[in-house]
Amino acid sequence: MRTKLSAAVGAVNKVCALLLGIDMVALFLILLLQIFSRFVAFLPLPWSQDLIVFLLVVGVFLGAGSATANGKQIRLEVFVDALPQTVRNVILIVADVISIVFLLIVTKQAFSLTMENMSVIVGASPVTFGWYYAAVAFGAVVMILNFVCIILDRVDTLVHGAQGEGERK
Repeated sequence: MRTKLSAAVGAVNKVCALLLGIDMVALFLILLLQIFSRFVAFLPLPWSQDLIVFLLVVGVFLGAGSATANGKQIRLEVFVDALPQTVRNVILIVADVISIVFLLIVTKQAFSLTMENMSVIVGASPVTFGWYYAAVAFGAVVMILNFVCIILDRVDTLVHGAQGEGERK
């Protein structure tokens, strides 16, 4: 079961990495188009800034899932790293569970706001405001999946005494 979950989450992480790459290329191309149209053709594109902001939001939440998968989420490791391995794993499991609870709240709110704002138009953007919240919800779900896999690895390390990586690629 754990192996299948890890494989599925690994596949989701690869899709997220691909989507993040596409997002960054689209962001770059729209920015170049905006620069060209504004300063060369003297015809600014009113939708480009709104779309760039949307792509930045998407990039942040795709990147957050990737950061979690690779154990790069923000935390103060100096204090935890000074502790024995068993105590460190227990503290990290508790921290990961707290993160999951927080992300579940964020996901619930983001899904709710997605439905409420799917028809709200943002400036001149072709993207409705609901899609911003959908990106937040998607990123939070990916982070939750990665945290679950990390917790399972840490529990396995505690039970079997093996050295776990604490990351999911």
